[in-house]
Amino acid sequence: MAAVRLTPGTGRSVFFHFSGNDVQIPSNDPNEADGLEETLLAYDSMPGDRSTLLTHQDLADLSAEVEARGASAILFLDSCRTASGLFARRALPNTLVFAATAEMELSHEVRNASQHVGIASSSLAEAMQAHRPGTTWLDVYDRVLARVRGGGHHQTPQLIGAGDLTIFGSERRPVPPYLVVTKANEREIEVHAAAALFQLTDGSGPRLAVYEPSSPMNGPPIGFARVTRRTATGVAAALESPVVVSPASRVRPADYSNAPPVVKVAMDDDIRKRMGEALPFAIEPPDSDDFDLMASLEDDTLALHDREGWEVWREDVNADAGIEARADKVRSVLQHLCAWLRTAALDNVEAASDLAGRISISNSSVRTRQRGSRCPSPSR
Repeated sequence: MAAVRLTPGTGRSVFFHFSGNDVQIPSNDPNEADGLEETLLAYDSMPGDRSTLLTHQDLADLSAEVEARGASAILFLDSCRTASGLFARRALPNTLVFAATAEMELSHEVRNASQHVGIASSSLAEAMQAHRPGTTWLDVYDRVLARVRGGGHHQTPQLIGAGDLTIFGSERRPVPPYLVVTKANEREIEVHAAAALFQLTDGSGPRLAVYEPSSPMNGPPIGFARVTRRTATGVAAALESPVVVSPASRVRPADYSNAPPVVKVAMDDDIRKRMGEALPFAIEPPDSDDFDLMASLEDDTLALHDREGWEVWREDVNADAGIEARADKVRSVLQHLCAWLRTAALDNVEAASDLAGRISISNSSVRTRQRGSRCPSPSR
């Protein structure tokens, strides 16, 4: 840690990679819903002794010090529960967190030669072999996500921060919102997605445009696929014609079939005409009386208000970004909101489990370890 604090300034980057165990300790932070704080268990750490543990708060503070010197920080955290909400709340502008798992997930290992290694770290090493000038962290993330989820591992890598930055560089290469292919064969692809975003109608769902891995998606796609069913991690789509699709390929909805719009959104003309056509929401003019949400984009803030004027979303945006980038941000937020609304409304009617109502669950105070996981579950 002392070496990190001596990092040279402007234009330099600190890369911090941790692969190992974590432990949760009690927290007095009201923002921690489970009342526990995530920490990393270093070789000289003592479980239960906070002074010997490296907490996510410590990492955020360290990243803030690096930023204060004009440098940037990249944190690759391969342990359980690494996509801590704390990193999102701190919103450090020049820190990128590459988390191996979602906040409540466990991290898993695979056997590599004579030793066990974290699946996320192994996937990172493989993904970096495809590095070329101009590669972004999003490009690497897609490959890691595809290998982890496509391999059947029950963890979901997360990226918190500016993923469109080039690797250890300062150039940004923004791309429109997209989804990632995790599996593919000559007839079908599987896409990691919020399945509720793709409402199936009579067994047929939205049409997806398929692009090569790392594609900027500003040209014609390599093919199209039609969503046919839901999977454990998203949706499966049948390819319309023979085409070779690689894991980590990118897809964007080309149309949403007959699914009705989730909400009607009123917005300014400059943003409206840049929304595109394949949208899960309907667009209304700013003076319309027939809307569910009103989107306003002023200076560095995006806000959504309902018909009664209540604010339902607020997010900072880059005031210096062009109108296209700002429109992409509006579309991304609205797509995220639509997925959430469909999930909350239980429109994903096929997701009911055959085990519903047939099992009971009780808490246990025994500390256990899930097979293939490196982290014990917290005591209760």
